[in-house]
Order: sequence, then structure tokens, then C-alpha cells
Amino acid sequence: MMNKRQARFTCLAALTAAFLIAAGWMKAQTHGAKKRTAATRKIAAPSPFACSGNVTVTFGPTVPGDGLLSAQSDSDCFGWAEFVALNWPASGSGFGNPADLSAVQWETYMQAELMYPPNGAKPPPWGSTGGAIPSGCQVSPSLRAEVGRKVRILKSASKLVSSTGEGFTIPGIQQAYPQNAPAWLGAQSAGNVWYEVILNKDIYDFVTAPSNQFYNATMQDSKVNDGTGEPIVFPKGSLTGSPTGAIEMKAAWMEVPNYNPAAPGKWAKYKLSTAVVIGPTNNQCRTVTVALVGLHIIHKTGSQPTWIWATFEHVDNVPGPNQTSDCCNFNATSCQTRQVTVPEASCLGPGQTSPVTVSCTPNTSPPYYLGPGCPAPVPIQITRTVQLDSNATAANQAMWTAIGHAYPTSVFRYYQLVDVLWSTNPTQDPTLPQKVPLNPHSLTSGNPGRVFNTTLESYFQSSQCTDCHRYATIAPQSANLPWDSDFSFAFGTASPATAGLSSRASRRIKPVRY
Repeated sequence: MMNKRQARFTCLAALTAAFLIAAGWMKAQTHGAKKRTAATRKIAAPSPFACSGNVTVTFGPTVPGDGLLSAQSDSDCFGWAEFVALNWPASGSGFGNPADLSAVQWETYMQAELMYPPNGAKPPPWGSTGGAIPSGCQVSPSLRAEVGRKVRILKSASKLVSSTGEGFTIPGIQQAYPQNAPAWLGAQSAGNVWYEVILNKDIYDFVTAPSNQFYNATMQDSKVNDGTGEPIVFPKGSLTGSPTGAIEMKAAWMEVPNYNPAAPGKWAKYKLSTAVVIGPTNNQCRTVTVALVGLHIIHKTGSQPTWIWATFEHVDNVPGPNQTSDCCNFNATSCQTRQVTVPEASCLGPGQTSPVTVSCTPNTSPPYYLGPGCPAPVPIQITRTVQLDSNATAANQAMWTAIGHAYPTSVFRYYQLVDVLWSTNPTQDPTLPQKVPLNPHSLTSGNPGRVFNTTLESYFQSSQCTDCHRYATIAPQSANLPWDSDFSFAFGTASPATAGLSSRASRRIKPVRY
């Protein structure tokens, strides 16, 4: 039996405990509510942002189908509007969350080699990603199973190489890759840069339509019919937002060495992804984390039938006007000339003998190829030969502020628009097939004639996108009948379904090493 004093003490203790529990519960609920409110505030799309007089950027997944472009500032803001929508998370929430390996919208689009399979076969259903591991690639069963779960495969170590390892000959000009010479890019981190071409659903639907079947080179040839048939004209986007129009993208991914998701460090500033890369020097497959360092977006719209050509890259790729330290992925102030022994003569670039010199002269292509028995990639020194113009700088500052306000930790605060190529009076779509080169007129940009990306045109910074793409042809190429493919090189990678193409449709694609 308790006396009165003990009973009173017990009662007070119980009341105190109850009060503390209740207070703790209320604090936890309040804290949780604050966290939920903060989380909601972070993932809720902000109001549309007026980037220029004619272009508003909407934070969300809807890619604008077209834009009212009357000045360079409009085209730059339209490029940013595309970039935001294409990099919107494919699922989940947030916009550019650091260390997030999940896919953004454009990563769910189809790689060009899947849309144009070997032997003119029909591509897999829309939504398929990744691809088949080459039969000769050494790979573990667990990794093969991982690829089966649609992990992306990266195998191109230079910018424009088709799924069959073929490159493209463009008559009369020096290619950006460069032509008939090594064109891989090694980062200061000793990681390699990998490239892919990505196509959207509007292109997929156009290519696979029963009346087209353009994944088969024979059908392309039949459509054009020696110039007496119909021209290849990709679908155009609309101001109403539907359809979106054809979008073709080229991405440059840099390997991230020894990535630790628990301590991402500087990689918290990059859009990251997981990929399987196929090493060109040993044909080994391995899983790596890759960081997005460059991105081309080309978009065919109703008002711009010669396409809108926008290019973005990471701010830490090469030094900007106010950067002098070793800030960068592809430039080192402490660069040292390297001597590399090349054991196989087949690995040597044109005119090279072993050992080769990898110099610190900026924007010089490597002296050796990547391939079986060849040395691994080493860092290459890259600079930007033309700095961003005032319109691109203004658009970048405005968008960084808008992104930082709504998504203060977003990695996309560290990507910059380099330039946009567009037309003030665009050439209209043809009514009959045309031979290359095409002649688009009234093209303009922030730096006229000098639209390039340091990761995608590293060794050819004295031209613009259409200087090469005006030579893009349908897949059956011959010396006398080079019919255009509406600026798309990817379209020309299709193979015939049979070996019975006529001589006029015989292919004239020249193999290159990569």
C-alpha cells in the first residue's frame, strides 16, 4: 500500500510523463509537417518563368512543340525550355536531385541503334532502352541479367559512329570527328567520354509507320525513287504543344571513377546515370557511373522546318573567361606532354609512329586509335575557341536564378546553354527529293558560323551544325544519287532487309576506326 505522499508523487510522475510524451508527439508531428511542407515545396513545379519577350519556360515534363522566335534571346530561351522538360524526372519527384541515378525524360527515348537494327529489322516496341551485348563481349551472367533490366549500353567512343562501327564520309569538308583520324576524348580524371544518339517518339512513330518502315533501307530507297518519289520530311512540332515534333539528341557521358554515392563530392553537380560500357581496347563489358557533360538538342518545328539546334554542356568542362585554376574536366593548367607506346601498328593514327606524343596543344585530336591491343585513353587538352555571346550568358543567368529559387540543390544549375542555331526566314520543306548538300538560308546564332560543343565538336570548333548535317542522306547511298534525309545522320544508318538492292542503292559508307 502506498501512502498519500507516494501516491501524489506517482500521479505527478505519470502526468509529467504523459505531458512529455504528448509534447514530443506534437513536436514530431510539427517537424514532420514542416518536412512534408518543405518536400512539397521542393517538388511542386513553380509558376512559368518569362525568360524572354516571346518565350516562357514551364517547369514540368511537357516539351514545347514550337516557339515564337524573333530574336536570339527567344531561341536561347526556347532551348532552355526544351532542356528543362527533357531533363524532367521520368518518374518520382524533384528536378536534378544530386546523386540521383534515375532516368530523366530523354533517357527513356530510344537509342538510334535500336531504332535502326541490323538487317533492316523492325525496331523493338517504344520504351525499349539499352540494347543487346555484342556476342563477342566478355561479360558475367549477373551483368547480362542487369542489361536485361534495360540498363543503357554505351559503346561509341567517338561522336558519330553507327551501330555497325561505320562512320560517314562527307565530301568536300573536314568532318568534326575528325575524318579518318582518332576522335576519342579523355578526361582529366582519366575517364573516357562515351557518346549516344537518342530519338523521340515522334521519330519512332514516323520511322515505324506501316506506310514508311524506314528502319529498312530498301523502303527509304523506294520512297525517294530516284528523285521521282517523295522527300523524307520528319514531323514538325506545333505551337499548341501537340505534336511535339521530331527531336534528335546527342549526349556525351564522362566516366566517373570510384564513385561513392554516400559521398558524391563534386559529382553532386552532375546529372548521373548508370551504364554498361564496352571497352574498345579489350572488348570487356563493365558497369560504370557516368556524368552528363554535353548535350545537343535538335528539334524540327512548324516555324523552323530546318530544325532548331541547341547545345548545352557542363560549366566545368573547360575554363570560362574568369576561370584560371584546374577547374575542369578537359583542361589542366598543369598539363604535361605525354609519351605513349603504341604496340600495334594498326592503332596508330595517320602519319604516326610509336611512341606517340600526346601534346598540350589545345583541341588536337589523339595520335592513336582505341581498339584491341591499343593503349587506354589519356587526358586531352581542350579549350573553347569562342566564348559564349551575351544572349546565351543572359539566358543562363536568368535560368540559373529561376532553377535555384525553386530547386536550390538541382544539378542543372551547373549546365549552360552554349548557343542555338535557328533561321530568321527558314527554308520550307521540299515537295520533291533533293540531293545533298542542302542549302538552308537565313541561319543565325549567337556566334554566327561557330556553334559547337567542347565535348561533341572538340576538334572542329570553326563551323556550325548544319555545315555537316546538310550532307545527311538516306541509307542507300551511291556516288551519283545522294538523296537527303532532312538533316538526320541517324536516318542513314538503316540497313536493307535483303541483299538484293539495285546498284544505284548500293551503300557507300566508309568504315572508320574508333
